Parts: sequence; C-alpha cells; structure tokens
Amino acid sequence: MTVILSDLIGVKYVDNGRDIAKDGGLDCWGLVRVVYHRLDLGELPMFLISENELRRDAFVENMSSERWKRLDKPRSFCVAVFAFKDRRWHAGVVMPDRLHFMHCRRPAASLDRLDHALWSASCKGYYRYEK
Repeated sequence: MTVILSDLIGVKYVDNGRDIAKDGGLDCWGLVRVVYHRLDLGELPMFLISENELRRDAFVENMSSERWKRLDKPRSFCVAVFAFKDRRWHAGVVMPDRLHFMHCRRPAASLDRLDHALWSASCKGYYRYEK
C-alpha cells in the first residue's frame, strides 16, 4: 500500500462521511473519493451512499455513465463495486497488488482480500473513472 494512503486504515466509519476532519470519519464512497483525490485520479461524483440510495439502483446507474470504464479484471486503484442480497451496494479501491482492496464499513476502514468468500461472491465489477 502506498504511504500516502496508510493513514486511512482505521479511519472510523461514519454514515455519509465525506471529510475525515469535518464528519469525524468516512463511509465507503467517502473513502473512495479521498483515495482518488490524494492520488490525483479525478474528483469523483458526490454520490450520497445512504441506506435509501444503496437499496435503489441509482448507484449502479451512475457507475454505468460514460465517465466510468468497466474493467475485465481488477487493476491498481480501480473501484471495486459490490452488491448484497438486500440490495445494498458497497465500494472500495483495489490496491496495487490487485489482491487487496481498501474500503470503509463498520467499524472502520480496512484492507481485505478480493478473493475472500464474502467479497468474491458479491463483486459486481471493477471500474476506472475517466477524468
């Protein structure tokens, strides 16, 4: 993991968190936005990944826009998108080893393996944002 991102591990999960200092933590999309900003990969849309939006298909519809390119396999710093049976969506950023991804869910931001049963079963795709 790059040093510029290491301080994000352990950041507290906060629903709708977009700014660590202001909100006291991040949610999954807030973490993705912070990573993209720090790595100068683009200013990502300000999805409100709330319970209501996560249960709708709005998140996936936005990921299908012309600004997002769907990838055939994980690539460094692409966005991994997950969907669960209760129609909640989740997102994280694939690390350079392409085996791990950084994400934020209760209780805090962490690194997990993409091939873990929970994540591999719920993965809906990998996306690169086109600036």
